[in-house]
Amino acid sequence: MVNEIKSIVRYDKRVVLYFFIQFIAYIFLPILTAYAVASLINMESIRDFLIKIGFILLGIVVIKYADALSRNRIEAFSSNYRVDKLYTINKQYLSVDYSLLENPDFIRKMSAAYQCVYGSDKAFGSITKDLITLFSQASSVLLILYYFFMLDTLFLALIISKLILLAVLSKYKRRNWDKNYEKESDVQKRLRYISDTMNVPSNGKDIRLFGMEDVFRTKFNSNIKELRKIRADKRKFLHIETVIELIFSVALYVLFLSVLLHNPNVDATSAIVLFSILNLVNLSSSKIITTTYEVRKDLSDIQNYYDYIEIQNVDELTGDTTICTDEIKISFDHVSYSYDGEKNVLNNVSFDINTGDNVAVVGDNGAGKSTIIKLMTGLYKPTSGKILFNGRDISDFNLKAYHKLFSVIFQEQHQFYESFKESIIEGEQWNQEKFDEVIDKSKLKGLVDKLPSGIDTNLVSGIDSDGVRLSGGELQRLKFARAIYKDAPIFILDEPTSALDPFVEQELFNMYGDIMNGKTSLYISHRLSSTKFCNKIIVLRHGEIVDEGTHDELIEKEGYYQKVYTIQKEAYHA
Repeated sequence: MVNEIKSIVRYDKRVVLYFFIQFIAYIFLPILTAYAVASLINMESIRDFLIKIGFILLGIVVIKYADALSRNRIEAFSSNYRVDKLYTINKQYLSVDYSLLENPDFIRKMSAAYQCVYGSDKAFGSITKDLITLFSQASSVLLILYYFFMLDTLFLALIISKLILLAVLSKYKRRNWDKNYEKESDVQKRLRYISDTMNVPSNGKDIRLFGMEDVFRTKFNSNIKELRKIRADKRKFLHIETVIELIFSVALYVLFLSVLLHNPNVDATSAIVLFSILNLVNLSSSKIITTTYEVRKDLSDIQNYYDYIEIQNVDELTGDTTICTDEIKISFDHVSYSYDGEKNVLNNVSFDINTGDNVAVVGDNGAGKSTIIKLMTGLYKPTSGKILFNGRDISDFNLKAYHKLFSVIFQEQHQFYESFKESIIEGEQWNQEKFDEVIDKSKLKGLVDKLPSGIDTNLVSGIDSDGVRLSGGELQRLKFARAIYKDAPIFILDEPTSALDPFVEQELFNMYGDIMNGKTSLYISHRLSSTKFCNKIIVLRHGEIVDEGTHDELIEKEGYYQKVYTIQKEAYHA
């Protein structure tokens, strides 16, 4: 708690002032209100009453205004503090080793960290408000209890007994809520998934044509019933809490009446003010336990944030930034890789790619083809063996500098929230002449002419009013244009046409062939007919190289490559 308080104060020292304002408001507003009522009862003259009530009301207005202002500032502070933490989470995500992004433990930590910042009632959005509320409640109870202790020690005994009982109940309530938390989370995840699935327009066809409406209704209703059952189990502690509150409230007020009866000198004004203060203590003592639980929950969630932030980042500033590309030789030297540390997806793989080579890596799904790309580009580190660039281990190079060697087109069909122009230039410098040349080479001129805002059109529909959605072929041309614009010495194509129809696929192959002429490239595919433009083909099976050579050489060998090629050819012409 202390470290988080220090972090909050370092972020904005004015938080201390906001605390004092809310503390004063928490104690004095009820007291001033009670004095106002008491002044009306003990009114001696209209003039004296108006003067007195005027000062009281002025005090109330000033305190309320200061309190409202401080609450608004705390709300703004909490929002800024939360957004600042969100920025740090996103920065961390972009800085960690890429291999972690597929690690279940990392994904769990990342998800828990994001939960701290999504919503004003989550961890970083509520911790400042909860801490100020807790300190205000605790301070007011301690100060006022001292006064009532002087009147009768039973007041202190009752409040302490109440706090102990509520604290014990809170412990069991928290256990119950923690036990039900994962159950409730699982049910809510299922409900979200069912709702999201139903609400996707493309799913509407299957739901209606296959008569799945009742299936979705049944699943949704059964999960709703389970959710209600879990929440009913959580509410049982609230009933016990209410009974404890009632018993101790009655006991406190009876004791208060008893003290008044035994002190006839206490006038009506004092009685009203004392009752107001007692009521404040009673309510505050009830809220302290709840607020303490909220603070502890906030701090527990915030620890998830720090667990995530403390994950080791990739050091992008170290390593040699000077990489000579006059001649290119990439060597895999007995490279193996395992995702889980047990089973290798690549096993003892060795091959070379030289300047001007157009190399294809082919094989079944799961053979390890895409893993080779991630290893070659430095996204993954080999479990064993070495990857060399011009004779040097690639781990010797600065990672950002090394990434500049590659223009990669991955198979995944996705589009970032950015304009057509931004989607092509990305991290490169803007050059109009170069941009126009790339548009021509990638045959995107016709698309640009149709875009509502030209090259400034956003390519994510549903967010901007003039945003558009590209077809699969258009999106692949765009990704190809981005790779050309980067103009890196090595091109990598990771099954870029796997989701396209044969006509678009052939058109893109022709375009690739023209552009790849003279470039060093690596091409990943499971369609063997698409590798004819490559001067070297590496055949992967179960993570191992089973053959390599040109297309004609591999056909003549009548091995695994020839068998798969024949099957695919017959299926295509059937």
